[in-house]
Amino acid sequence: AKLPALAESIDTFAAGSGAIRQLVVSGPPASGRTTLALAIGGEATTRRRKVRYLSATRLAEKTAYAWERASDVEQPWQVGEAELVIVDEIPVAMFAGPDIAAALGALVDCDWNSNRTSVFERPVGACVPQPDGSFPPPAGAVREMPQVVWVVDDQALADRLAAAIAARFPGAPLLHVRLARAIGSTRVMRAEG
Repeated sequence: AKLPALAESIDTFAAGSGAIRQLVVSGPPASGRTTLALAIGGEATTRRRKVRYLSATRLAEKTAYAWERASDVEQPWQVGEAELVIVDEIPVAMFAGPDIAAALGALVDCDWNSNRTSVFERPVGACVPQPDGSFPPPAGAVREMPQVVWVVDDQALADRLAAAIAARFPGAPLLHVRLARAIGSTRVMRAEG
């Protein structure tokens, strides 16, 4: 896509409007991947959207828990509360095997309701502790899939991961933005949707 069209697509994505639900941002070191992801998150927060930024390792930890409880006032939004989730620092080793779909499932799928539900779709639990101090698991329906930005530094992995994400979340249209190494102060971008 041409740069103005790409900028418009990213602005629409940050606003939460438009069809794109998944955004893969890839490029070599120093290409501005994380900077772009954070700019999208910042723009979304100015529009009063709930945004959560976390590393892929932290996402894996959250997936391993049976559920999340609602965030307190001083905490960042939980994954299950966010309208936009930014997943950064996706390690190549996590997806090094031949079955990238299984690796993606291991990263995002949880057994919350005995179905293949992603950590993004799982509702948060109630904030009211039980008499023993524990918190009850969430009840209710699977929540709407939030928008997700996936930040990847390995181009070969990014292509494979984008295909796996599109297959895992078929109702969530995907845009893949490839950043080139910075040339002076100009970044070269290419997008495929």
